[in-house]
Amino acid sequence: MCMMGGTRPKWTRLVAIFSSISALNIECDGLHSHQPWGKTMDAAGNEFYATSLEAEHPRRFCIAVVQCVHRTLQRQHLELLPNTLFDIKGNKMFEMQTARITALNQSRRSKLPHLMPDSSSAGIFFVLQAADVSCALQAKLSKPLEVFTSIGNTATVPAQSLFLRRSATTSPFSTAGGVKVGDACFEVAFGLPWTYDAFISKAALMGHRAHFCKLVPSDTQSAIDFHVEHTLDELAQYRLDWCKRWLQRAAELETEE
Repeated sequence: MCMMGGTRPKWTRLVAIFSSISALNIECDGLHSHQPWGKTMDAAGNEFYATSLEAEHPRRFCIAVVQCVHRTLQRQHLELLPNTLFDIKGNKMFEMQTARITALNQSRRSKLPHLMPDSSSAGIFFVLQAADVSCALQAKLSKPLEVFTSIGNTATVPAQSLFLRRSATTSPFSTAGGVKVGDACFEVAFGLPWTYDAFISKAALMGHRAHFCKLVPSDTQSAIDFHVEHTLDELAQYRLDWCKRWLQRAAELETEE
Protein backbone atom coordinates (compact mmCIF):
# COMPACT_ATOMS: atom_id res chain seq x y z
CA MET A 1 0.00 0.00 0.00
CA CYS A 2 3.00 2.32 0.41
CA MET A 3 3.25 2.54 -3.40
CA MET A 4 -0.34 3.77 -3.51
CA GLY A 5 -0.10 6.65 -1.09
CA GLY A 6 0.28 4.80 2.21
CA THR A 7 2.96 5.62 4.74
CA ARG A 8 3.58 2.10 6.05
CA PRO A 9 4.38 -1.27 4.37
CA LYS A 10 0.93 -2.86 4.30
CA TRP A 11 -0.10 -5.75 2.07
CA THR A 12 -3.71 -5.66 0.82
CA ARG A 13 -5.43 -8.52 -1.00
CA LEU A 14 -8.13 -7.76 -3.57
CA VAL A 15 -10.65 -10.25 -4.94
CA ALA A 16 -12.15 -9.53 -8.35
CA ILE A 17 -13.68 -11.37 -11.30
CA PHE A 18 -11.67 -9.48 -13.95
CA SER A 19 -7.99 -10.01 -14.69
CA SER A 20 -7.12 -6.33 -15.18
CA ILE A 21 -7.17 -5.89 -11.38
CA SER A 22 -3.66 -7.41 -11.45
CA ALA A 23 -2.42 -4.02 -12.70
CA LEU A 24 -2.62 -2.92 -9.04
CA ASN A 25 -0.19 -5.66 -7.94
CA ILE A 26 2.69 -3.32 -7.12
CA GLU A 27 5.42 -4.17 -4.60
CA CYS A 28 7.46 -1.65 -2.66
CA ASP A 29 10.47 -0.46 -4.66
CA GLY A 30 12.48 0.26 -1.52
CA LEU A 31 13.25 3.82 -2.60
CA HIS A 32 11.33 5.52 0.18
CA SER A 33 11.11 5.35 3.98
CA HIS A 34 8.21 3.93 6.04
CA GLN A 35 6.65 5.07 9.27
CA PRO A 36 6.80 2.50 12.10
CA TRP A 37 4.00 0.22 13.31
CA GLY A 38 2.97 -0.21 16.94
CA LYS A 39 2.14 2.49 19.44
CA THR A 40 2.83 6.10 18.61
CA MET A 41 2.00 9.59 19.89
CA ASP A 42 0.04 12.41 18.34
CA ALA A 43 0.87 16.13 18.58
CA ALA A 44 -1.06 16.40 21.85
CA GLY A 45 0.90 13.58 23.45
CA ASN A 46 -1.94 11.02 23.31
CA GLU A 47 -0.93 7.41 22.75
CA PHE A 48 -2.62 5.34 20.02
CA TYR A 49 -1.91 2.42 17.68
CA ALA A 50 -0.59 3.13 14.19
CA THR A 51 -3.08 0.62 12.74
CA SER A 52 -5.87 3.17 13.31
CA LEU A 53 -4.14 5.46 10.81
CA GLU A 54 -4.12 2.71 8.18
CA ALA A 55 -7.80 1.79 8.52
CA GLU A 56 -8.72 4.08 5.63
CA HIS A 57 -7.34 3.32 2.17
CA PRO A 58 -5.19 6.11 0.66
CA ARG A 59 -6.92 8.36 -1.86
CA ARG A 60 -4.42 7.40 -4.58
CA PHE A 61 -5.29 3.72 -4.13
CA CYS A 62 -9.05 4.42 -4.25
CA ILE A 63 -8.66 6.41 -7.47
CA ALA A 64 -6.59 3.59 -9.01
CA VAL A 65 -9.27 1.00 -8.16
CA VAL A 66 -12.05 3.16 -9.61
CA GLN A 67 -10.08 3.79 -12.78
CA CYS A 68 -9.36 0.07 -13.17
CA VAL A 69 -13.05 -0.82 -12.77
CA HIS A 70 -14.08 2.00 -15.10
CA ARG A 71 -11.73 0.83 -17.83
CA THR A 72 -13.01 -2.73 -17.49
CA LEU A 73 -16.61 -1.56 -17.87
CA GLN A 74 -15.69 0.48 -20.92
CA ARG A 75 -14.11 -2.58 -22.57
CA GLN A 76 -17.42 -4.41 -21.99
CA HIS A 77 -19.38 -1.45 -23.42
CA LEU A 78 -21.13 -0.83 -20.10
CA GLU A 79 -21.97 2.54 -18.60
CA LEU A 80 -22.23 3.61 -14.97
CA LEU A 81 -25.55 4.98 -13.75
CA PRO A 82 -25.51 8.72 -12.93
CA ASN A 83 -24.27 9.46 -9.40
CA THR A 84 -23.47 5.79 -8.72
CA LEU A 85 -20.03 6.60 -7.30
CA PHE A 86 -21.48 9.27 -5.03
CA ASP A 87 -24.11 7.15 -3.28
CA ILE A 88 -21.69 6.22 -0.51
CA LYS A 89 -21.37 9.84 0.65
CA GLY A 90 -24.43 9.57 2.86
CA ASN A 91 -23.77 6.02 4.01
CA LYS A 92 -23.97 5.80 7.81
CA MET A 93 -21.30 3.13 8.09
CA PHE A 94 -18.94 5.27 6.01
CA GLU A 95 -19.54 8.29 8.26
CA MET A 96 -19.06 6.25 11.46
CA GLN A 97 -15.84 4.67 10.19
CA THR A 98 -14.49 8.06 9.16
CA ALA A 99 -15.30 9.49 12.59
CA ARG A 100 -13.49 6.61 14.34
CA ILE A 101 -10.42 7.05 12.16
CA THR A 102 -10.37 10.80 12.84
CA ALA A 103 -10.60 10.16 16.59
CA LEU A 104 -7.84 7.51 16.35
CA ASN A 105 -10.16 4.90 17.87
CA GLN A 106 -10.20 1.23 16.94
CA SER A 107 -13.63 -0.24 16.20
CA ARG A 108 -15.13 -2.30 19.01
CA ARG A 109 -17.85 -4.89 18.81
CA SER A 110 -21.08 -3.82 20.46
CA LYS A 111 -22.08 -6.04 23.37
CA LEU A 112 -25.80 -5.30 23.05
CA PRO A 113 -27.92 -5.38 19.89
CA HIS A 114 -30.10 -2.41 18.97
CA LEU A 115 -33.24 -2.25 21.09
CA MET A 116 -35.44 -0.96 18.28
CA PRO A 117 -35.04 -1.09 14.51
CA ASP A 118 -34.45 2.27 12.87
CA SER A 119 -37.56 1.85 10.72
CA SER A 120 -41.03 0.56 11.53
CA SER A 121 -41.32 -1.35 8.23
CA ALA A 122 -39.93 -1.48 4.70
CA GLY A 123 -41.81 -0.35 1.62
CA ILE A 124 -41.03 -1.07 -2.04
CA PHE A 125 -42.07 1.49 -4.66
CA PHE A 126 -41.24 2.65 -8.18
CA VAL A 127 -39.88 5.92 -9.59
CA LEU A 128 -39.36 6.92 -13.23
CA GLN A 129 -35.89 8.42 -12.87
CA ALA A 130 -32.99 7.69 -10.50
CA ALA A 131 -32.76 11.42 -9.80
CA ASP A 132 -36.34 11.42 -8.45
CA VAL A 133 -34.87 10.31 -5.10
CA SER A 134 -33.00 13.35 -3.84
CA CYS A 135 -30.92 11.64 -1.13
CA ALA A 136 -28.06 9.12 -1.31
CA LEU A 137 -28.30 5.46 -0.38
CA GLN A 138 -28.56 4.82 3.38
CA ALA A 139 -29.54 8.47 3.90
CA LYS A 140 -32.93 9.83 4.92
CA LEU A 141 -35.37 11.88 2.88
CA SER A 142 -35.48 15.54 3.84
CA LYS A 143 -38.98 15.94 2.39
CA PRO A 144 -41.85 13.66 1.27
CA LEU A 145 -41.42 11.84 -2.05
CA GLU A 146 -44.15 11.00 -4.58
CA VAL A 147 -43.79 7.41 -5.89
CA PHE A 148 -45.79 4.63 -7.57
CA THR A 149 -46.94 1.35 -6.08
CA SER A 150 -46.69 -1.97 -7.94
CA ILE A 151 -50.24 -1.52 -9.29
CA GLY A 152 -49.64 2.04 -10.52
CA ASN A 153 -51.26 3.98 -7.69
CA THR A 154 -49.48 7.08 -6.45
CA ALA A 155 -48.16 7.09 -2.89
CA THR A 156 -46.17 9.40 -0.66
CA VAL A 157 -43.05 8.26 1.15
CA PRO A 158 -42.81 10.43 4.29
CA ALA A 159 -39.81 12.55 5.20
CA GLN A 160 -37.13 10.86 7.34
CA SER A 161 -37.64 7.56 5.49
CA LEU A 162 -34.36 5.66 5.07
CA PHE A 163 -33.32 5.06 1.43
CA LEU A 164 -32.36 1.36 1.43
CA ARG A 165 -31.75 0.41 -2.19
CA ARG A 166 -32.38 1.25 -5.84
CA SER A 167 -32.33 -1.06 -8.86
CA ALA A 168 -33.13 -0.59 -12.54
CA THR A 169 -36.18 -2.54 -13.71
CA THR A 170 -39.20 -2.33 -16.01
CA SER A 171 -42.60 -1.00 -15.06
CA PRO A 172 -45.17 -3.63 -13.92
CA PHE A 173 -48.03 -1.11 -14.35
CA SER A 174 -49.49 1.45 -16.72
CA THR A 175 -50.81 4.93 -16.01
CA ALA A 176 -53.27 6.99 -18.01
CA GLY A 177 -51.35 8.96 -20.63
CA GLY A 178 -47.99 8.16 -19.07
CA VAL A 179 -46.06 5.05 -18.09
CA LYS A 180 -46.67 1.79 -19.94
CA VAL A 181 -45.94 -1.78 -18.87
CA GLY A 182 -42.33 -2.61 -19.73
CA ASP A 183 -41.04 0.98 -19.66
CA ALA A 184 -37.70 1.52 -17.95
CA CYS A 185 -37.98 2.68 -14.34
CA PHE A 186 -36.38 2.12 -10.95
CA GLU A 187 -37.50 0.00 -8.02
CA VAL A 188 -36.70 1.70 -4.71
CA ALA A 189 -36.98 0.50 -1.13
CA PHE A 190 -37.42 2.70 1.93
CA GLY A 191 -37.41 2.06 5.65
CA LEU A 192 -40.51 3.89 6.82
CA PRO A 193 -40.22 5.97 10.00
CA TRP A 194 -42.04 5.26 13.24
CA THR A 195 -44.91 7.32 14.53
CA TYR A 196 -44.51 8.43 18.14
CA ASP A 197 -47.32 6.20 19.44
CA ALA A 198 -46.20 3.15 17.46
CA PHE A 199 -42.58 3.54 18.61
CA ILE A 200 -43.52 3.82 22.30
CA SER A 201 -45.92 0.86 22.08
CA LYS A 202 -43.34 -1.34 20.38
CA ALA A 203 -40.56 -0.32 22.78
CA ALA A 204 -42.76 -1.05 25.80
CA LEU A 205 -43.68 -4.44 24.36
CA MET A 206 -40.07 -5.45 23.65
CA GLY A 207 -38.61 -4.23 26.93
CA HIS A 208 -34.89 -3.73 27.51
CA ARG A 209 -32.76 -6.68 26.41
CA ALA A 210 -30.26 -6.09 29.21
CA HIS A 211 -32.97 -6.05 31.91
CA PHE A 212 -32.41 -8.63 34.64
CA CYS A 213 -35.92 -10.06 34.27
CA LYS A 214 -35.14 -11.03 30.68
CA LEU A 215 -32.59 -13.52 32.05
CA VAL A 216 -35.21 -15.36 34.15
CA PRO A 217 -36.70 -18.52 32.55
CA SER A 218 -40.34 -18.17 31.55
CA ASP A 219 -41.53 -20.86 34.01
CA THR A 220 -39.78 -19.11 36.89
CA GLN A 221 -41.18 -15.75 35.79
CA SER A 222 -44.72 -17.22 35.73
CA ALA A 223 -44.26 -18.53 39.28
CA ILE A 224 -43.00 -15.13 40.48
CA ASP A 225 -45.92 -13.35 38.84
CA PHE A 226 -48.39 -15.80 40.41
CA HIS A 227 -46.98 -15.13 43.89
CA VAL A 228 -47.16 -11.38 43.37
CA GLU A 229 -50.75 -11.40 42.10
CA HIS A 230 -52.27 -13.64 44.85
CA THR A 231 -52.62 -13.37 48.60
CA LEU A 232 -51.06 -15.83 51.07
CA ASP A 233 -54.45 -17.48 51.65
CA GLU A 234 -54.97 -17.93 47.91
CA LEU A 235 -51.50 -19.43 47.54
CA ALA A 236 -52.13 -21.88 50.40
CA GLN A 237 -55.48 -22.93 48.93
CA TYR A 238 -53.93 -23.40 45.48
CA ARG A 239 -51.25 -25.70 46.92
CA LEU A 240 -53.82 -27.74 48.88
CA ASP A 241 -56.00 -28.18 45.79
CA TRP A 242 -52.95 -29.17 43.73
CA CYS A 243 -51.89 -31.79 46.29
CA LYS A 244 -55.43 -33.20 46.63
CA ARG A 245 -55.81 -33.50 42.86
CA TRP A 246 -52.58 -35.43 42.35
CA LEU A 247 -52.96 -37.58 45.48
CA GLN A 248 -56.39 -38.62 44.24
CA ARG A 249 -54.94 -39.36 40.79
CA ALA A 250 -52.15 -41.41 42.34
CA ALA A 251 -54.72 -43.46 44.26
CA GLU A 252 -56.67 -44.12 41.06
CA LEU A 253 -53.57 -45.38 39.29
CA GLU A 254 -52.32 -47.51 42.17
CA THR A 255 -54.66 -50.38 41.37
CA GLU A 256 -53.64 -50.50 37.72
CA GLU A 257 -49.95 -50.49 38.66
